[in-house]
Amino acid sequence: REKGISKDVLFDAIENSLLTACKNHFGKADTENIKVEIDRETGDFKVFVEKTVVEMRLRGFSYEKTAKLLGISAKSVDNAIQRVRKKMKSFQTD
Repeated sequence: REKGISKDVLFDAIENSLLTACKNHFGKADTENIKVEIDRETGDFKVFVEKTVVEMRLRGFSYEKTAKLLGISAKSVDNAIQRVRKKMKSFQTD
């Protein structure tokens, strides 16, 4: 607020910067599924790469191998799979 910039504008700028960094890290060809979210209260952030995780699992990669190749934890792989399952269930009930 010191410069008249709102907290939301700052968070949006940080999210966009993190997204750009992810795209540079993973390569621009496979980034349509990357999403960055920052918790406005805690400052914690998450990077979602659900499509890539699902594709790798469908190709037979283990959670651990998927995590290693993407540079994330096996728990993050599991979380991405759980989010996709939840989305699929919501489509089935609609």
